[in-house]
Amino acid sequence: MPKQYQSLIEHYQNLPVAIYISDRYDRLRAYNTAAEELLGIAPREGRKNWYPACRIYDKSGKAVNRYYQPVSAALKSNGKRHVQELLFVLEDGSKRNILVSSMALLNESLNYNGAVHTLTDVTLQRTYEGQHALLAAII
Repeated sequence: MPKQYQSLIEHYQNLPVAIYISDRYDRLRAYNTAAEELLGIAPREGRKNWYPACRIYDKSGKAVNRYYQPVSAALKSNGKRHVQELLFVLEDGSKRNILVSSMALLNESLNYNGAVHTLTDVTLQRTYEGQHALLAAII
């Protein structure tokens, strides 16, 4: 792991939220323990696709390219935050609703240099929302 990413991820190692850092080419450079635990997949540093066994879908149910990276062209060009909820179908068939939030890392010249990403499991919340909607419909 390059030193610049190692020193940055050390601050997040013990957080219960999955965090990883990608470089300007969308390659995984660093991650915390929670990132590995969230999907049950050992991240592969230096690869664009560190979760190859997952199928990923957007909120409309459309399959997302298996090499999807949460860093969009817009994030790279304007340095703003990017948030998207995705459905991850794991190798064992289980499903996880994951809220992916990304923030650009800019160098001294304010050019895009990579991103910090958080992955928040909102599966339980979506399940409760669905149950609440069903009960409301019955009443």
